[in-house]
Amino acid sequence: MYTVLFEKIAKRAAVIRNEGDFTDDETGLLRCGKCSEPKQQVVDVYFAHKKIVAFRACRCEREADAREKTALAEHDRRQRQKQLDMGIKSEAFKGYTFDSDDKRNIETTKLCCQFVRHFAEFEALSTGLLFCGDVGGGKSFFAGCIANALIKRNIPVLFTSLRDLVDNRQAAKYCGEELIDLKMYRLFVLDDVGSERLNKADLDTAFCIVDDIYLLQRPLIVTTNLTISQIDNPSSQEIARLYSRIRERAPKAVFISNKKQNRLTEAKAKLAIIDKILGGE
Repeated sequence: MYTVLFEKIAKRAAVIRNEGDFTDDETGLLRCGKCSEPKQQVVDVYFAHKKIVAFRACRCEREADAREKTALAEHDRRQRQKQLDMGIKSEAFKGYTFDSDDKRNIETTKLCCQFVRHFAEFEALSTGLLFCGDVGGGKSFFAGCIANALIKRNIPVLFTSLRDLVDNRQAAKYCGEELIDLKMYRLFVLDDVGSERLNKADLDTAFCIVDDIYLLQRPLIVTTNLTISQIDNPSSQEIARLYSRIRERAPKAVFISNKKQNRLTEAKAKLAIIDKILGGE
């Protein structure tokens, strides 16, 4: 066994000689032709009662290794940043943050903050939230607040729609476009579920996508204008398969009322500014 080990060490020592390297007349060890540091060292192997010549990294090689590690770390950082940036493609959704929350629905705001604060626990449970309610209540806004807060913590989130995921997968299959790598993300936000117009082929693809998310055991946040009754009692078996997966990954239903008339209030505020602009000289 020792003979094999020694042969491997000797072989390693023999292949490190580069152009310009030289043998030290005093020690007989190989030195680097650039930095003059030894590239070999004598090691006393006590268990074998023998001294052997072993490899030693000179300054040049240590600096090269350090540069390579720095380059790899920078590459990983850029890839991670690209991954984070790709999670929310819409500039409008990127503006959905707790800083821009008007706090008119303070209970929902608190709930969303709690989800962010305890995300590790929700991730361990592979479970998320189902935001439901009438149009204009702020479902997408609150989902976006959660997504952007987690992205700020360097947690990759994909904020998209089921329609976009279906289109992406079909385009990747038939047109050779790049397929979204679902494994990259730790949370999925599916916006406006139930508004899609999906034919039979689309439904099959949609189920495969949601099933992939299900099998990845990632938490899911869903926004929808459908009622819980509509989700739990869909019109067809195909949709039932789809919604059952969604409900298992997003079991906590959060009803967001539009009594605050968020969009209407915002529209009226903008209308006042528009009237002021148009009425000016």
